[in-house]
Amino acid sequence: MRSPARAVLLACSLCAAACAPPAQSESGSLPILHPFDATRAEHGRSLLEVETVTQPSVPRVGLENLWVVWPGGYSGDYWTAFRERYGMHEAPFENAGLPLGLRTVGKNVSFDCLLCHGSTVAGQVVLGVANSTLDVQGLLDDLEAAAKLAGITAPVLLRNRTGAAGAIDAVGMGFAFGERIYGAQVAGLNKECGFERAPAWWQLKHKRKVFNDGSSEAPSFRTMAGTLLADGLTIDEIALHAADFEDIGHWILSLNAPPWPFGELDRARWDQGRAVFQRECSTCHGIYHGADKSFPDRILPVAEIGTDPVRTMKFGAPEVNAINSTWFGDPPMVDTDGYLAPTLIGIWARAPYLHNGSVPDLVSVLDSKSRPAVWQRIGIGKEHFDAERVGWRYSTPAERGDPKTIEGRKIYDTAREGLSNSGHTYGDGLSEVDRAAVLEYLKSL
Repeated sequence: MRSPARAVLLACSLCAAACAPPAQSESGSLPILHPFDATRAEHGRSLLEVETVTQPSVPRVGLENLWVVWPGGYSGDYWTAFRERYGMHEAPFENAGLPLGLRTVGKNVSFDCLLCHGSTVAGQVVLGVANSTLDVQGLLDDLEAAAKLAGITAPVLLRNRTGAAGAIDAVGMGFAFGERIYGAQVAGLNKECGFERAPAWWQLKHKRKVFNDGSSEAPSFRTMAGTLLADGLTIDEIALHAADFEDIGHWILSLNAPPWPFGELDRARWDQGRAVFQRECSTCHGIYHGADKSFPDRILPVAEIGTDPVRTMKFGAPEVNAINSTWFGDPPMVDTDGYLAPTLIGIWARAPYLHNGSVPDLVSVLDSKSRPAVWQRIGIGKEHFDAERVGWRYSTPAERGDPKTIEGRKIYDTAREGLSNSGHTYGDGLSEVDRAAVLEYLKSL
C-alpha cells in the first residue's frame, strides 16, 4: 500500500514530467522496420574498428610522407595537419594514429566505410553521419603528385570528384573504378554522377528505400560493397565478402542518432512546432510522435521539389542497368528521377542540408531567402555549431575560390554545377513564429 507522502511525490513527479521540456525519452522516433542481430552487429563493428574488410591501397610510408607535395609543408603534429588538409577526423577508437576511415594492414593502409560515413559534429566524432568536410579529390591529387615524384604511374586518374568539401561524387567514382577493373567502357554510362552527401546511417532501420534518390530497397548491403572496387578487386572477389558486409549492415541498423546537446528545449514552442510540423511537413517527412508514427518513403520529382537536378540527370537508366547486370544489383535498383524525402531523426547533427550539402543550417532550409550563395565553414568544434540556427557557423568570403584546389573547395559556391541551393521552399510560407517553433521541434528528433 502506498503512503500519502509517496502518492504526493508520485503526483509531483508526473506533473513535473508533463511541464518539463521534451526529454530524450520523448525525442521523436519511427517504427523499426529492419531489426538487427546483435552478434552480427558486433562483428560488423569489429570489422571497422579492430579488423578490416578492405584491401591495402597505399603504403603507410607513402601517407606518412605525403607532406612533400603540400605547398609550404606543415607545422605541428603531422596527422592533425593531414586530417585538416583532407577534411578527415580523429578515430574515436585505437587506430594506430591514422584518421577515421584509414586502417593499417601490415605495412600498408586501406580505406574503409568510415572515411565517408563518420564526421565531427559540434566537437564530437559521430559514426554513421556523412563526412561533412571530406575532400577526396584533394587526397587523390596529392597521391598522384607523390607517385609522379617517385617515378610511379598512378593506377587511376580521377578528376572533379569533390565539388566542395563534403560534397562528393561517390557513385561516379564507383563506375570509374569498375571501368579500371574491367577495362571496356560501357557506352552512354556516366562516370560523373553529381555531388552529394550520404544519408545518415541511423535512418536505415526506419526506411524502405535507400540512397538520396530512393533507387534501392532497404536494407541493401550489396551496394555498400562497391567501395571495394577502389581496392582493385573484381566483383567476383568482392562477392566473397558478402557475409562481412551483411554484418556491417547489422551494425549500421544498430546505430542511433546523437541527442541534442545544447540544453533544454522550450516546451510551449516545441508543442507549437510539433503541430505545425505535422500539418505542413509530415506528408513527406513522417510522423514522429503519437500512436500513428510512420515514414512514407516518398520520392519527389525534381520538377516538384526544385533542388539541384544534376544527381538525377546523371544517374538514370544506363547507370541503373549497369549495376543491375552485376552482383551488386540484388535487389535491383530503379531510376526514380527524383529525391527521397529523408527521415528527420537526428536532423540537428546532419548539417549541411539538402542532398548536396548546399545549405549550412536549418534556418536557411526553412527560409530559402536566407541561404548564402557563397559560404565557408568556420570550424568543427562545439563552439562552431550554431544552436540557434541549427547548423554550422560560417563566413561569406568575397572570393569564390578555385574549385581545382583544396583551399578553393573549402568555399561552397552554389553557382558551381551540381552545388545549387535552390528548391525545397516549403518553409517560406510559414510565419517567423511558426518557423522558430518548427526549428525547436526538429532539435528533439
